[in-house]
Amino acid sequence: MLHPIDPTLDYVVKRLLGVPRHADLLIDFLNAILRLALPIVAVEILNPFVDREYEDDKLMVVDVMAKLADGHRIQIEVQSTTPVRLRERMLYG
Repeated sequence: MLHPIDPTLDYVVKRLLGVPRHADLLIDFLNAILRLALPIVAVEILNPFVDREYEDDKLMVVDVMAKLADGHRIQIEVQSTTPVRLRERMLYG
């Protein structure tokens, strides 16, 4: 009996969208979600660990970190619930 895989689990998101061989899947995902005036045509998948600026800063690990062809860096976080202080978390990165 097959059990469905929850696509919002961190492990699944990282394996589907956060590996270079699936860059085309990440591009399709971002274009479907963001619906930008100009579609994303290329991404470079980066290290998901965000360096601390200060010694007391908390280490941050995002689901997927990518750089677009135009040089913009984006952090992809897939959530199945709304975490407490989501707004502050989003602004931190």
